[in-house]
Amino acid sequence: MDNKEKAVIKAVIETLMKDRQKEFSINANKFAMLRENHRNHHLLSDLEKELISKKKNDLISEFDNTIKKLNELLDLEDRSLDVKEFELNIKEIQDKKYINVKEFQLVYGYSPEWQKNRRSRMYNTLPYIQTVEGGKITYNVKDVNIWFENENIVL
Repeated sequence: MDNKEKAVIKAVIETLMKDRQKEFSINANKFAMLRENHRNHHLLSDLEKELISKKKNDLISEFDNTIKKLNELLDLEDRSLDVKEFELNIKEIQDKKYINVKEFQLVYGYSPEWQKNRRSRMYNTLPYIQTVEGGKITYNVKDVNIWFENENIVL
């Protein structure tokens, strides 16, 4: 691969990284506006919340996969440090025994609203740890993986 091709790939990766961040922000703003429009945001159906969240997560996943594939086309020394850092962060989170709500979203692709909905179910609740009422929520990764298998949710 010549230098010109490498430069084009690097430029595309950089553009995709910026677009990924923009889309993430735009979708977060759309969800916030939708909640604002419904003064009682609990009136939003779980399906509406899940669709918005899933669309955002699918979009981010699509960006991530494309960026990773493009980065792999480059020689090791030419690869984007931002993409390497991003991949390392995901790998580091996946290797943890316990994760928080944001890390859950990064690893599994499900929004905090989706998680809250599954934690508050009467049956088949998403297993979580919360030592103080209203305190920080964490998940045991092993228990969550078993829960996904039992719920027949493909990761």
